[in-house]
Amino acid sequence: MRDFEKLLLASLVSDKKIVENPSKTKRKPNYFGTVNSKYDSLLANQIGADTSQKEVRRGIIDECIKRVEGITQKEYLTTLRDTMCKYVYYLPFLMECRDLGLDAFAVAQNMIILNRHGKVAKIGLGNAFRGREDALKDALFTEAELAEAKFGSVENPATDTQKTQLSALIGNAMNILPTVEAV
Repeated sequence: MRDFEKLLLASLVSDKKIVENPSKTKRKPNYFGTVNSKYDSLLANQIGADTSQKEVRRGIIDECIKRVEGITQKEYLTTLRDTMCKYVYYLPFLMECRDLGLDAFAVAQNMIILNRHGKVAKIGLGNAFRGREDALKDALFTEAELAEAKFGSVENPATDTQKTQLSALIGNAMNILPTVEAV
């Protein structure tokens, strides 16, 4: 190969903008977010059904999980519990729940399922759900169900401590939160 051919080949290779890096892996799709994004629209389309009933709302989330390939109910509940932990460990969130008279466990669960937790983080719970506080009142899944999905297996079910871990944390945190003084 002559020198100018080597230079031409080198310039062609160096001008190539797409460089494949085998160490980079493709990001896994957010199946959890996809399930939650379907929930609100399916809930709104339930004509004639009492969407305030826990059983109806739970059936809708089960249907959403079935419609999204790539996630099982156990994976969904595990991710839901992990995401809820981020909020129940956050004292300003707990204070806002207390001030609004809402159960933090149910609120965390519902705002995540309704796909509004990013908005809550930005503008606060009261502003994100103004007039829709009823949507936050009843948890769709029990703490035991979430713990069983996260920690349980066929051989080793979740322990009683794991099944009450979040409630204990919330209760203890609520006891140490500063009280709002009347001015």
